[in-house]
Amino acid sequence: MKRKYLSASVKWSWLALSVALMAPTVAQAIVKTAVEAKNCQSENNTCPYPFDLYKTDPAYKKSFDETMKQNGLPTTLDEMNGPAGPMEPVKIDGKIYLKGFMCEEGNCGNHNLVFLYQPDLQRVVGFYSSSEKYTWVNNPLESERLIVRAMVKGEALPGQTPSTPTPSSAATTTSNDAPPPNTIWGFTGGNGDTLWGMCGGKQNSCVIVGNTKHVAAVLNHKSASGCALGDFYIIDKDARSWQQRDTGTCSPNAWVRKGSIKGGQYLSVDIGVGNETVIQYPIGYWSDVKEFTGPNRPSWEKAKQAAKQ
Repeated sequence: MKRKYLSASVKWSWLALSVALMAPTVAQAIVKTAVEAKNCQSENNTCPYPFDLYKTDPAYKKSFDETMKQNGLPTTLDEMNGPAGPMEPVKIDGKIYLKGFMCEEGNCGNHNLVFLYQPDLQRVVGFYSSSEKYTWVNNPLESERLIVRAMVKGEALPGQTPSTPTPSSAATTTSNDAPPPNTIWGFTGGNGDTLWGMCGGKQNSCVIVGNTKHVAAVLNHKSASGCALGDFYIIDKDARSWQQRDTGTCSPNAWVRKGSIKGGQYLSVDIGVGNETVIQYPIGYWSDVKEFTGPNRPSWEKAKQAAKQ
């Protein structure tokens, strides 16, 4: 089969997908089967990840293994050792499917699998791309292909009309679409807009790309300024606020990933292009500074008092 190359915009879509796995959100996924996942909520992080569901749902595991084998891709699961995203529900022809993706570590743009799973029919379809193959998986129906194509291209799924969040539209978004309670999405920026509104509400275009006790980092795939990488926010959990920060690059081939500083002592969120790191945000260090300053600062007197109790 003749190899086809992904465009820059398609490669960006895989960057957007790849950051979804990088950090946990406020709640933890609790569903164990694909049938349960039909009712999961992505904004509350209750949707399972492909590898987790593979371990807990025998029916899904069997369907996935058989499909990969029948399509000449028996080692796909071993090769897809990089980022993956939560399997979120999507309706196609009146049925609830779970959409998912996975890719090779460090090579998401050129080696990946976008797929759909229908729990009732135990049906897996999708699109596989590598240096050797560029092919549909299991001959999807046209309605299924429309969804998969949109996923590959990083476009809005058919039937949805997400809008790019801007400061002027954020208030309108949140008036009819409140953020999940007790989450960072309700935090406000200097202009009073919630993070939920900036991220498009239920059409959420944001993912958490770094998470610590006091500080988090969020990437908005849809930039208000037109930056191909997106907009980047630092979240202050103590102040319940967010600030937009410089991405250092707007290259469509840029990447965002977890890193570290001080010899691995502190977590960082790194942004770069190719082999070059353009900018680093040491959120782990910032979190530790907050942990040991102000009322949290270690005190010898407090330690002595605690020892007497």
